[in-house]
Amino acid sequence: MHARYRMHPDWDDRGPKGAIEVHEALALTPDAERELWGYLFSVDLTVQTRIRNLPVDSPLRFMLADQRSLGMTVTDALWVRLVDVPEALSRRTYGASDRVVFEVRDGFLPWNSGRWELEATPDGGRVSRTQANPDLALTAADMGAIYLGGVRFGELALAGRVEEQTPGAVARADALFCTALAPWCPGGF
Repeated sequence: MHARYRMHPDWDDRGPKGAIEVHEALALTPDAERELWGYLFSVDLTVQTRIRNLPVDSPLRFMLADQRSLGMTVTDALWVRLVDVPEALSRRTYGASDRVVFEVRDGFLPWNSGRWELEATPDGGRVSRTQANPDLALTAADMGAIYLGGVRFGELALAGRVEEQTPGAVARADALFCTALAPWCPGGF
């Protein structure tokens, strides 16, 4: 485990009012993560802890007595663009076994456009071009958002960005693309 942080000491007539700014805190186990945050929240002469980069599904908010005190703001830090849809989908693992046909629209990389049949298993997927009726229709940009597992088909369907052509296909695709943890990029570039 390690933490990279900066101290911002400050005093007023009532005593210390310094802050600690955490840039990175990484641990290999949940116990180690709890210990690390325990230390960071108890640094002497500080009354505020600011955190700059935290996964959206970090357990930290559940470690606090008052979750609202975290004041969490979500921003994006990583954008995925699939330049080869069949290759990308075939190299990913999946949360279940199923077959889904995607109608992908891509105005920038025309070779991605078309219908792609994904035969998925927890060990990987096999993807081929097909003429079969699509289960879901979406853009390559939306497929990139979904690819790492941090965005669900259901969320984009509610926003009108994924069209369900076969009833139940959104839920089936969500089961395939689910991940245990949300994607997170700990380092800026």
